[in-house]
Amino acid sequence: MKKTLGRIILIPYTFVLMNWAPVAGLYYFVRGRPMGIWNPAAVKRTLEERIV
Repeated sequence: MKKTLGRIILIPYTFVLMNWAPVAGLYYFVRGRPMGIWNPAAVKRTLEERIV
């Protein structure tokens, strides 16, 4: 019984967890906050600073 209940709860939990990123993105878009976007040039510059 416990094992079956755990599997039943796992399905909606997985669905919500997998769809959380779009919800967070929509929230930031609606609020007008800047979103952190990956910038390869900034990453390269940061890595070069760490090496030196």
